[in-house]
Amino acid sequence: MLEIGFAFALLGEVVKGSLNLLSGFVGVLILFGVGSLFMRQGSEKSFPAEMKLENHQGFQIQATVLGRTEHEILLIRSSDGLEFTYPMMDLSAETIELLKAYPTNDFPKIREPVELPTYVMNKLERVVELRRKVEKVRLEMGEYLMTKNQVKLKGLSDEVERLDSEIRNSNQRIFKYCDAYDIDERDVLEAQRRMISKSGSLFSQSKIGG
Repeated sequence: MLEIGFAFALLGEVVKGSLNLLSGFVGVLILFGVGSLFMRQGSEKSFPAEMKLENHQGFQIQATVLGRTEHEILLIRSSDGLEFTYPMMDLSAETIELLKAYPTNDFPKIREPVELPTYVMNKLERVVELRRKVEKVRLEMGEYLMTKNQVKLKGLSDEVERLDSEIRNSNQRIFKYCDAYDIDERDVLEAQRRMISKSGSLFSQSKIGG
């Protein structure tokens, strides 16, 4: 009887030790799982994100990307603050890989266009025209930087300053008119975005940094 009791006691200690070992092992697994979860959450990229985007022709822009689906991205171009959607398939392979590190999301839709007064539309068309001229002059400045023609560069720089001043004045008149007639400025910016989208490519400015 004594031997049987001793055997049961020994078995009990073995079972107890096994349970403690199993409990410790489960605890380690839980800690590892929680730690891995926090590591993944900490390293996961999220929008909005500042980055340089390049299309498949090698043209680049700096932008804030607000979100992406499997097929397109929503972004704000840094040079002018305008909002665009752009197809993923038209981007360079490197840019696509960069964007795939970010999760897809249901990014906010761009505002629906509204009918604006003729005065505002005419002023906006003038602003868009001036912006195109600025881009053209800046590209020309880039060409003259290689020749170090200071006289020509000064003349081009003065032209950019003059055009920028006219753009600022036109925008001030537009928004003053909007305040007077209770027009939402976001509708004006959306109308300008659509005009620029129709007048040229998102990447029409230059091959920056390239």
